[in-house]
Order: sequence, then structure tokens, then C-alpha cells
Amino acid sequence: EKFTLTNKERSRIKVFEPFEDVSKPSPSIDAIMISTDVFTREVVNQLRKKGSRFEVFGQGGFFNDPQEKLFLGNSGTGLRLLIGLLSTRNVNVNFTGDESLSSRPMMRIVEPLERMNVLIKHNNGCLPIKLESNNDSSIPIKYSLEIGSAQVKSAILLASLNLNGTTILKEKIPSRDHTEILLKYLGANIKKKENVITLKSP
Repeated sequence: EKFTLTNKERSRIKVFEPFEDVSKPSPSIDAIMISTDVFTREVVNQLRKKGSRFEVFGQGGFFNDPQEKLFLGNSGTGLRLLIGLLSTRNVNVNFTGDESLSSRPMMRIVEPLERMNVLIKHNNGCLPIKLESNNDSSIPIKYSLEIGSAQVKSAILLASLNLNGTTILKEKIPSRDHTEILLKYLGANIKKKENVITLKSP
């Protein structure tokens, strides 16, 4: 769902295997959308039903400042991907989670995002985390991923979608490539040669 929010087209999604973690980002997404009827609270219940289908109407990557903190429960993937997606969108967002998620280290995404001039505040590398608008001053980077992490890689790629220029990632240890496959399917100018990923945007 996070990937389709940057499109201007309608996306249809089918739930194959429901679980609690995947439903957590939905209320958070609802809070940042320009049009709140794009993503309703009913989606949360649909995500828990195998075989359920729903549609997402993207807003082209434009988001509002949420009125409340975004609570991600125990969804580490949802947290890291949403931080990446929103980090270059000129929004002011506060992220929180449950006790377990709040104890997990986030510096692996904070460090590369800071290199991209993202304004991000954190609690010694943990939640709560706050993103602040930087008036479109973020920049693409060339970055070496020393640890194999699909979540870190995905956070950087999602942040790069809203930047002018080329982001280059070098993987020392290969990780899952679901994000690259999906971004290419959705029309992103992304290429991979051996262990180097290149994303050109817009």
C-alpha cells in the first residue's frame, strides 16, 4: 500500500495471508493522505481477512501533516518504510510504536537519511522519531549497504523517489529484492547490475 500512494492511478490489492503486522500502517496512512476517503479505517479489518480485496487511489506523493502521532504498533517494516517514504515529502511527522518497537534500533535508516539532508530527530537511535520539513533540500546519495537489510534499502529507495537525480546503492550482502521489483513494475526508473542498484528520479 505504501508504494501505491505515490501513484496517481488506482491500484487493486489482494490479501493472501493476513497478519497483525501488515494492518498497522493503514491508520497511519489514513492520517497523512490529502483525501481521507482514499484510505478508510475499514481497510484495517479487510487486511485481516484472507482473500479480501481493496483499492487505493494514490495522490501522486502529496501528503498532509498528520494531526496526531503515527502509531505503528510492532510493525518494524511499516515504520522503516513509512519513514523513508515521508522523509523527503516536506511533512512534519511524529512516529511512535509499542514497547517492543520502541526498543529496536533505527540508526541504520537514520544515518543514510541524514546524508540525504533529511531533518530527522530521534531518541538515541530509537523511537519516538520526528521528521521535519526541509523545504525540498534533500539530495540523492551514493551509499554502501554494509549489512544485508531489505528494510534499510527500501527506506532509502522510497526516499529517493521524490528527489531530482540518481541514487546509487551498493549491496555488500544481497537482501530481498521485493522493493526493486515492485518499483520497476510501478514505472520507476530503477536498474540493478550485479550488486549495484541505480534509481533515477523523477
